[in-house]
Amino acid sequence: MRFLILALAACPAPMMAEGARMTLSCEVQTVCTQDGACKTAQDRREITVTPNNIDASGLGTYGVVIDGKGNEAKGLSRTGPFLWQIGSYQIQTLTLTGETTALMIRQDTTPNGVVAPNAAVDFLTCEVTF
Repeated sequence: MRFLILALAACPAPMMAEGARMTLSCEVQTVCTQDGACKTAQDRREITVTPNNIDASGLGTYGVVIDGKGNEAKGLSRTGPFLWQIGSYQIQTLTLTGETTALMIRQDTTPNGVVAPNAAVDFLTCEVTF
């Protein structure tokens, strides 16, 4: 993570401006459920994060595209975490955890009685480019 932060700090000002993008080509290594049951996974995710309206620290809105499907996300910094909602009850979070690692949390908050609320955590290894 320190390398990623240093790489961002070394970028010229236009690179850090709105419109710059970060691309993650990831492999899902492990998927865990909300009760801690984990299994090995073999899946890929292509993720693009583009700043839309952010302040100097990176706080603001981002476009997040995962495997071709886009969403507007809230971000706390240029490296996340990023949080967005799909429909009424699905919440997703993407957090970079190291130079080549990330976590994606997928929550379903459908009211109990319709579908029991549940979540999954994807452990990702990624190639990150700017």
